[in-house]
Amino acid sequence: MIDLSDVSQRWLRDLLWDCMDTRLTNDPPRTKSPFHAARRGCIELSAYLEAHAPAGGHDPTLLTKEHAVDFVADLRHRAQHGLPSLGLFAQGSHRTRPASVTQRMAGQNFNGVRQVLRTAMDAGETERIGLGRPFVVAVPTGEQKPGRRRPFPDDVARALASDRNLAILDSLDA
Repeated sequence: MIDLSDVSQRWLRDLLWDCMDTRLTNDPPRTKSPFHAARRGCIELSAYLEAHAPAGGHDPTLLTKEHAVDFVADLRHRAQHGLPSLGLFAQGSHRTRPASVTQRMAGQNFNGVRQVLRTAMDAGETERIGLGRPFVVAVPTGEQKPGRRRPFPDDVARALASDRNLAILDSLDA
């Protein structure tokens, strides 16, 4: 079960739901990670809008590019200084302690929000609800390197994989 109730703006929650539905229908992921990233990103955007946008962000026609730019700046500032999240809580804290924002978390949140907003824009939903294109395109992609983290620096990995070291390892194999 994925709880969407922390996204307080109905229009944003509906866009999140539609994005998840589209992904499940057209290109189901192998894990729940894309859904969690979209959910976490929308929770963070929702909390920001609730605190800083006109009418708490509940009317998408009132949102401008500047609101999105300010959201991005706020989340980057939080990540840079390890400040608490506006909407996400630390695991196991039972909603008592806000999570500290990291660079990785901020990047995942940007990617999640962007995925939801761009999917909605491509489907014509943002135009239907009156959310301006400048707001949507102001949310950047997360600055994360794709792929898995390497356990060793490249020079160490090359040394471990050298023919000499592999031969030593092979001689130790019983």
